[in-house]
Amino acid sequence: QNPVQIMNQIMKDYDFIGVTERMDEVAVVLSMILNLPMADVLYLSAKANGGFDAGGFQNICRYIIPSFKSPPMKKLFATPQFQRLIEWDYQLHQAANRSLDLTISKLGRAEFEDKLAKYKHAQSVAKEMC
Repeated sequence: QNPVQIMNQIMKDYDFIGVTERMDEVAVVLSMILNLPMADVLYLSAKANGGFDAGGFQNICRYIIPSFKSPPMKKLFATPQFQRLIEWDYQLHQAANRSLDLTISKLGRAEFEDKLAKYKHAQSVAKEMC
């Protein structure tokens, strides 16, 4: 099989693929598809850049260093060789993004936006409490 066929098969094999950069939207869509209460999909980031972890290792909270790309990393990522290496990962990521957008459209954009606003409000309330 060629890479396009493999990617299409992956998209067919899974009922839903989430995109981490759009985690709030993914959670709301899942709650709508599975008819789950918002509380069942609500999450808070446990390991935010520049914050502290929960102290799970030796009961010591550790500072989480903000992510960065060094100049050599940036140079490597821009090379044609690296871009060829990640081409199909990128294509699958784009397909998952498009699929999420299409799912939102099928569910109804207005209803989705309303639920997303409520979700983000619930998330901010939960974050303040924690």
